[in-house]
Amino acid sequence: MKKFLIFISIIFLFTLNSASEKTKNFSWLKLNGKISSNWNEMIQTQNSLQKEQEKRINKIWNDIISSTRETWVTYSDDFHARSIVNFKEGSVKVEAVVENEDMGSKVKAKKIIKKKLEKILNEKDSKQNLIVGDQINLSLQKIKTDEISKIKIEKINNTKGKYSISLKMVPNHLQIRINKYLPLIEKYCKKFNIEPALALGIIHTESYFNPMAYNAKGDAYGLMQIVPRYAGKLMNKVLFNKNLEPTSDQLFNPEINIQIGIAYLKHLSENIWQKVDNLTNRTYCMVCSYNGGAGSVYKAMTGRMKNIKPNVYENMLSSLSTMDSKFLYKKLLNDIPFNETREYLKNVNKNYQNYKKII
Repeated sequence: MKKFLIFISIIFLFTLNSASEKTKNFSWLKLNGKISSNWNEMIQTQNSLQKEQEKRINKIWNDIISSTRETWVTYSDDFHARSIVNFKEGSVKVEAVVENEDMGSKVKAKKIIKKKLEKILNEKDSKQNLIVGDQINLSLQKIKTDEISKIKIEKINNTKGKYSISLKMVPNHLQIRINKYLPLIEKYCKKFNIEPALALGIIHTESYFNPMAYNAKGDAYGLMQIVPRYAGKLMNKVLFNKNLEPTSDQLFNPEINIQIGIAYLKHLSENIWQKVDNLTNRTYCMVCSYNGGAGSVYKAMTGRMKNIKPNVYENMLSSLSTMDSKFLYKKLLNDIPFNETREYLKNVNKNYQNYKKII
C-alpha cells in the first residue's frame, strides 16, 4: 500500500510539472506572439514615418537622395540641409535649400551649410569613431572662411535655390577606415576561423568600409551589408539566442555588424559547404552564397536552385572538391544566374587577393 501511494504521488507530481511546463510554454507563445505583433507594428510605424519624411523632402528639394552602400546621406531636422558622403569616390557634398531673398539668400545658406558641415565632421559611430571627420583635411576655422566662400548656387524654381559646397577626402581615406575596423575584423576572424583577407575583401566590396551603408533594394545594413530577415535573424539566434531580426541600430554598430557577418561566413563554411575539401573552391562557394544564396551555386553546378536529388547533390559536392579552381571560377562566372552575384564574385576575389598580399 505504501509503495502504491508513493507511485501515485510520483505520477501526480509529474502531471503537475507537465501542466506547469505547458503553462510556461503557452505563456511564452503568448509573449512571443505579443513581441512579434509589437515588432510588426513598430515596423509599420517606421515605414509610415519614412513615407511622410520622403514627402516633406521631395516638397523642399524636388528630389530625394538616400543612403546607399557607397554613400551616407543625412538631412537636418527641418530637411533644409543635407550632406552626401561618397566613400567610394572620397567626396563630401553639403547642400542647403533657402527661399530666394536676393542678397540675403546666400548669407542664410552659408550659415545652414556651416552648421551641417560641422555636424557631420563631428558625427561618430556607435563605437565612438569619427565617421568622416578624420578623413577631411579641414579645420573649423577654414569652415568659417575659405571653404564656405566657394559655395555654388543652383536654381530650383522661382521661389527657392539650392546652395552647395563640395570637398575631397584625404587620399588615404580608405586606409583610415580600414585601420579603425581592422582590430574587430581580426578579433572575430580568429574567433570564427575565417581568413581576415576574405572578410576585408567582402567589406571592401559591400560598403567601402562605410559603417552607415544602407541598400534599400536589398534591405542590407552596415559594413558587411547584413539583411535582417536572413543572415541577421539566423545569426541573432546563434550568437545571442534572440529569435528576432536585429534592428537597424544594432546593424549600424560596427562590432555587432562585423560579428554577425563573419559568423555567417563561418556558417557558410561549416554548415553549407563543409564537404567541399578544396578550400579555394569552398571560398568561391561561400562568396557566391553570401551575395546570392547557396542556390546560386546549386544552379551553376546542377541546373537547379532547389529540390535537388540527394545523389545529384552529393555528386555536386564531390565535383566542387576535385574541380580545378580556375575552371570552377570561370564556370561560376558563366553559369550563376544572377549578374549581381557574378560581378560580386569577381570584385570580392580581386579585393581578397589584394588583401592577402598585405595582411
